[in-house]
This record gives sequence, structure tokens and C-alpha cells, in this order.
Amino acid sequence: EIITEIRDLDIFQDSIYVTTDQGIFVGNYSDNLKLSTDWDVIYLGNNALQFLPEETGFIITDSLIINYSSGDEYYDYSSDLPHQCEKKYDNEYVDCTDDLFCYEYPDPTYEKPNNTVNLGYCGPKVIQAEWGEGYVKLLFDRWYYEIADENAAFSFEMPEISHTKTNFTTFVKTNDNAVYLGLNHSGLMKLNITTGDYRIYIPDTPFRNSYHALTVTSSGKLASTSTYGTLIWDGNSFINILPWQYTTFYPVKSIDREGIDFIWRHLYYRSGEHFPVSIIEKQNGNLMYCNSGALPNTTIWVKTPSIIDLDADAKTFIPYGMENGVVDGWWGIYSNNASDTSGYMMVNQ
Repeated sequence: EIITEIRDLDIFQDSIYVTTDQGIFVGNYSDNLKLSTDWDVIYLGNNALQFLPEETGFIITDSLIINYSSGDEYYDYSSDLPHQCEKKYDNEYVDCTDDLFCYEYPDPTYEKPNNTVNLGYCGPKVIQAEWGEGYVKLLFDRWYYEIADENAAFSFEMPEISHTKTNFTTFVKTNDNAVYLGLNHSGLMKLNITTGDYRIYIPDTPFRNSYHALTVTSSGKLASTSTYGTLIWDGNSFINILPWQYTTFYPVKSIDREGIDFIWRHLYYRSGEHFPVSIIEKQNGNLMYCNSGALPNTTIWVKTPSIIDLDADAKTFIPYGMENGVVDGWWGIYSNNASDTSGYMMVNQ
């Protein structure tokens, strides 16, 4: 079989260990290593994710841990953790059998009885593995485990801090018995191994570092916008105003009022596909910017406007262009199909 993916690489003593989609291989890094004969096989199979060379050696697969020296199963985490889709449906995680089940989860509507929605992969998903202090430390998308003597000595599940999902990205354990866990788009979590208590830290910061339109308001505030949301800077703090679809990971401030300094508020509208290139201030102080590339739909609970009139102080907005004929599109109502009268709006800015 041809190797098409390198999943992990570790250097230990004089050896280099490479985990691939066809297995795990080891070679002496002082050798040539350009020929297949320079490599020895540690493990053959397409389910290997990482190799921990310390102690007896541990093979991390997509369902269990194998003791390399004995060849025996060390820990079966697939039977210990729930198999659920990556994203929630109706604010609940859905049990699953495989990825396809999640990719095409039924979401029928009156207009589309066969409609489906993509809920991501079927977990649990291994993110990172390490050996230290006599433990195999495993980080999953929503769990952190410490395993010793073939048993789980400690486990921690991601708390409910977001309306859709939050997942771990990395971890490091320090000498003060604390684990620092990276959160996807959500800052940093400090976990106390002894008590199980945690704190979340997110600084006062913009939600992104890329914006397509800027203006300075009459009151001296800097306002900027992009497809991912709008930022207001008053000289003291950042206020992030985000469309609903891009608030997936952000934790609510009530989770940790002392640690979370990130200020954000969602608006019930769906962001368009084309970035805005202008933002202006009205005489009443409201901000107006385009939401080009939105497909107007008055039947769903979020708004799909082509122009947004934002009251940044009240965190409310007025949508324009929800119906055909209110706002004209770029070259009229845009569609690749002449019979399509859905009203997909490309606004000339």
C-alpha cells in the first residue's frame, strides 16, 4: 500500500518514529532513511494515530491503546466514551454509529422532507497523546484522560460552555498539578487535577485580526466589519457583534465572569458569502454595511438581509432586502439558473 498521510512524528533517543495511514515505522536518524530497507515496522494498519516510544511503547489507535512490548491491549477508550456527532442538534449531542450518520443527519422541513444537516464527524476524536509521570495522557475533542496500569486514573469532560460546541485543541501539564487546555476559538482553560475545578481565560480582544471595511464614528469610536462580524473599539475595550452562525464556539460570560474578558454579542442574522468593503455611519449614529451574498429566506428564524442597519449601543439591527424588490442586486437578482427566483443578493458596494 502507498503511504499518503503522515499523522505524527516523534524523535526518541537515536530513533525517529513516523505514524502514517499505513502503520508506524522507525528508523535511526543517523542513517540515510531514503530506502524502505532503512525502516523497521512497529505496527501495520490504517488506524494508528500516534506512537509513544517511552517506557514499553504505546500505540495509540482510533479506538484503543496497545502496549507495544507485549502486543496486548492496554486501554479500550472506545468502550468508555460515548460515540456522538461533533455538533449538537436541537442543543443536544446525537449518538452515532459512523461519520456518514453525522454527515447526513435527517433535518426534515415542510418544504424539504428529505433535508439533511452535517453534524461533523462521529467521535470521540484523539487530538493529542503524551507519556509522563507514569500516565498515558490522552486529549480528545471533548475529554481529557490520564491512564495508568490499564485504568483511567483521571478524566474530565468539556463542560457546557457554548450553545453549539466547544472542543479542546491542545494541552500541557505543569508541576503544580494543573492542566492547561486550549479551547477552539474560546481561549484557555486551567484545570485543577486534584479538585476538578477549572477557570477559563479569554482576554479583551477582537474576534478576528482581519477586517474588510473601517470607519471612525462621530464619537471617535473605530468600527470595522467583515463576513464574520463587526468590531467596535472605544479606546478602552473591544465589543464584538457577531452573526449567529459564527458564534459556534464562544463561551457565555456567565461561565466565568472573572476570567472571561472577551465581550461579544450575537445578532440573529446569517452572514453573506461576500465580504463587505464599506461601512458608514448614519446621522442617528447607527452603522450600515452590506451583507452581500445572502439568500433571502423569510421562513427561517434568523434574518437573511442584504443590508444591515446596526445600533451598536443597543446591539439591535434593522434588516433590509429580505424580500425581492426592496434592494436591487449587482446586475439585478443574481442566479446561475434563469428559472431560480430565490433572490440571492450580490450588492454593488
